[in-house]
Amino acid sequence: ESSKKEPQYQKTQSKVNKLLDLASLSHNGYDAHAARLALLSLLAIFQDILPSYRIRLPTEAEMNVRVSKDVKATWDYERRLLQAYQRYLQLLEKTWEDGKFGRIWSDGGKKGKKSQGGGPPTTLAATA
Repeated sequence: ESSKKEPQYQKTQSKVNKLLDLASLSHNGYDAHAARLALLSLLAIFQDILPSYRIRLPTEAEMNVRVSKDVKATWDYERRLLQAYQRYLQLLEKTWEDGKFGRIWSDGGKKGKKSQGGGPPTTLAATA
């Protein structure tokens, strides 16, 4: 059973890492629209895959105790999941602080003119 789960863990981590790269403007060629959609996708993914229990990394003493392959695989998966989630939170914080999406998708200083709807979808439209 563990041999079937482990590749799934790796597939999940690989896909999350690809989305994290897409969500980072410096990694995706500064495509703000793709980054925004990736951030929204990651939100939905993390809501689905984060466990309801608190993830606690094993202590040094616990790491030195002999445990089953399943326990080691779970510890490794949870560690990588926490790393990915931390990277996601850092991207959200950077996006918030920089305000890049607001500036990139602003009306370019043309106040008073209404948009013709050719821009990227709103958060509501992207999640619907």
